[in-house]
Amino acid sequence: MRIVVDTNVVFSAMLNSNSKIAKIFLHPKSKFNFYATERLLDEIDEHSEKLIKLSGYSEAEFKRILAIFTHKIRFIN
Repeated sequence: MRIVVDTNVVFSAMLNSNSKIAKIFLHPKSKFNFYATERLLDEIDEHSEKLIKLSGYSEAEFKRILAIFTHKIRFIN
């Protein structure tokens, strides 16, 4: 199944790894294909400081978690 995700969905998943959307993203055998525009990465970068504060992650942890989530997304121009 193809699913288009926006920045808010990714923010929510990153901030609460126990949420349903995070579990769907992180499930290793998920049959979902996630799609987003490249703008999603720009928006995450613009709000990264706020996300780090809200999440309590260190900058390195934030980057690692971001990589895990964005690895699951196919980006389209």
